[in-house]
Amino acid sequence: MSYAMNMAVDSWRIKEQEYAIKKKPWIRFDTFTSCVGIVIRTGENLSGFHLVENGRDYAGHEGAKFDANAEVKILGLIQGELGRSVDEVTLIGAWCYFEQGMPEQRFQGGVNVYPAVLPNRNFVSLIGSLQTMLASGNIVRDTKHIEGKFSAKTYGNGIIIEEYKG
Repeated sequence: MSYAMNMAVDSWRIKEQEYAIKKKPWIRFDTFTSCVGIVIRTGENLSGFHLVENGRDYAGHEGAKFDANAEVKILGLIQGELGRSVDEVTLIGAWCYFEQGMPEQRFQGGVNVYPAVLPNRNFVSLIGSLQTMLASGNIVRDTKHIEGKFSAKTYGNGIIIEEYKG
């Protein structure tokens, strides 16, 4: 079962498992709940990837995991369209969940409601690859924009992330 990544029909509403490449000066993501957004700036252009850990395959069946094939596919899209060097990378959404996992959560008298979740090693590897592609600096890990609808725009030599309604 292959994790699907499709080009967004509308770069002003990048849905789950969609991406937009080389748009300027704005891109927008559909609602984030437990998703991750990767925003990449190359010059004045922005590219965005809306990732989920458990999604659909190309036939629309549920259960496709963000795995090594998804990592290679996304890295191939980035390198094929943007080359091997990018100016800035920002992570938004639940990147912490993907990158660091979650400890076991116990509520209501010790009943295990949410079991521990391990980091997604393929996401960690993808982020490591993106770090090596950065012309300088480090990947920005946004801790403010976790859930909601977000837009990204270029501003000078940077990326601004904002929440939007609608």
